[in-house]
Amino acid sequence: MNKGYRTDSIQRARGARLVKLALTGSILALAVSSAPAFAQAADEDEASSEIVVTGIRGSLQRNLDAKREASGVVDSISAEDIGKFPDSNVASALQRLPGVSIQRSGSRGDATGVTVRGFGGDFNDTLYDGRHISTATGGRGIDFSTIGADFVGGVNVYKTPDVSLSTSAIGATIDVRLPKPFDREGFHLAAVGSGSVQSRSGKVEPTAGVQVSNTFGDTFGVLANVIYSRRTTEANQVFIPGWVGNYFYQCQVNAACNTADFTDSQKTLLGWFPQQQGINQVTTKDQRLDARIAVQWRPTDTLQITLDDNYTRQQINTESYGYGAWFNGNDLRNVKRDSNGTVIDFNQFGTPMDFNAGFGRTITRTNQVGLNIAWEPVENLKVDLDGFIGKSVMNPGRNGIGDNMDIGYGGTNGDPAGPFLSTGCTYPTGATASTPPTSCSRYSTV
Repeated sequence: MNKGYRTDSIQRARGARLVKLALTGSILALAVSSAPAFAQAADEDEASSEIVVTGIRGSLQRNLDAKREASGVVDSISAEDIGKFPDSNVASALQRLPGVSIQRSGSRGDATGVTVRGFGGDFNDTLYDGRHISTATGGRGIDFSTIGADFVGGVNVYKTPDVSLSTSAIGATIDVRLPKPFDREGFHLAAVGSGSVQSRSGKVEPTAGVQVSNTFGDTFGVLANVIYSRRTTEANQVFIPGWVGNYFYQCQVNAACNTADFTDSQKTLLGWFPQQQGINQVTTKDQRLDARIAVQWRPTDTLQITLDDNYTRQQINTESYGYGAWFNGNDLRNVKRDSNGTVIDFNQFGTPMDFNAGFGRTITRTNQVGLNIAWEPVENLKVDLDGFIGKSVMNPGRNGIGDNMDIGYGGTNGDPAGPFLSTGCTYPTGATASTPPTSCSRYSTV
């Protein structure tokens, strides 16, 4: 009985283990057989749902792709979206890149030039979509303040030579990429607008632009944009153009000198004084109009034709008014110097004055028309034909203006026998500009 019971129990236990093994094996078989089905379904879901990254992440990804695909050293800046370039000036955006610095000039201190790895504008080559930009300045350097950045697609800076783009750059090749219709399929409308207010004038200076693009299927597309900007700047300046070294007479530390004081033995005080002191008020009005139209036609999958026209007109009007006072070393009185000999305070009797005024107008007009034909007749063979005509003119029609007026230094010039300076000082008969006064009853403080 016990043996039979034990045998029967062992057989039942073995049977249970066999059932468990069979169930486990069938579950594993089911998992293995269903795994390809799940993987196939996941692949189909990934294929059917495409993820498009936009905004700042999309811009950074495009920059990384450009660096990865380039054969040389390239840094890139891409717009986040239409009308969302990082800066309103191309040069200001380029200073974000390593090895690139900018130069500022003009009344507003705009970024007008770039230096790449120590090479200035004359050693760099700037392109529009791979085409050289015409300039009216007469040099190789580009004034980046004339390049509107509102609808720029991106900028590539090639720090190593690339013969496919240019062979005339020692420092770097800067390629400004402009928008085209096939960059974004379908209809797109973008508008930008801004205004700035200067505290002194209180006027709003506008910037406005609009861009429209549309594609008709996969074969034809049109893009057009126009941007207008106006900026007015008022600047007040105080200047000293230079300092002059001079030996002063010992009496010049006082309010007056006698004729007997002007001897060589008394001229022993070494010092440096400002040759001139002046003030200016300059008003600058900068108006710009940028426009672009581009047409693309793709009759076949292997042929694409692009025709574009870029136009820029910039007009700068300036008005300036100024006053200057001219100082002569022997005419200074109450001279005070610091420990280095620099004159820090003085009076000059009958200071000659200079009044000036001027206004000017400078117009720069640039137009570039280009045609590009990209053809791929067979696999692994591409033909790219590109031609363009560019012209930049300064003051077209000779309508630039540059008028200046200066009422120069002087004294009592109406009486040839009178004193050289119109002051309260007494001069000997026949005094000239270098003749010291005998005495002065009054003086003007500058």
